[in-house]
Amino acid sequence: MDTCIGIVGKDYVLLATDAMTGRSIMIYTDNEDKSIAVNKTTALAMSGPQGDRVSFGEFIRSNVTLNELRSGHAMSTHAVANYTREQLAEALRSNPKQVNILLAGVDEDGPALYYMDYLASMNPVKFGCHGHASSFTLSIFDRHWTADMDLEAGKALLQKAFSELKTRFLINLAKWKIKVITKDGIEEIEL
Repeated sequence: MDTCIGIVGKDYVLLATDAMTGRSIMIYTDNEDKSIAVNKTTALAMSGPQGDRVSFGEFIRSNVTLNELRSGHAMSTHAVANYTREQLAEALRSNPKQVNILLAGVDEDGPALYYMDYLASMNPVKFGCHGHASSFTLSIFDRHWTADMDLEAGKALLQKAFSELKTRFLINLAKWKIKVITKDGIEEIEL
């Protein structure tokens, strides 16, 4: 039931996750943040079982922080993505983590979004979605996404995806946690 959405714009990345945690026919909470800031300009949006999602996200953040403290340099988005993929691949052989990840960041190379699944595949993408909602949103992104979208155009595209989900998706995803990642940092916004 988890949904993660990512959109790359001209100088930013938008990440959105649904805020509902449930199991079977029960909703436990409707205000959970399913994303985690790895460093100042990189974040993970994750879907999957709550225990795996939280522990793996904290594991990645802690080890990236440790690496940055040891080396004295911040890791690039590409480096964090490769490290995360390597950890998923290692876990796959011993203690699998059932997490699907959209890793987003902005560094000197510009904005980047990486799509990873629980089998440790990784691809750089310009937009992505995990979960059942991808059946409804990916066609909207494919038709309306452009490389030079400013932040307002990105928000409008995300709002268009939310409207489609409200109209066509069986599950009511009423609340979303939305973050904008720029070279200045990570900021939570509302639409």
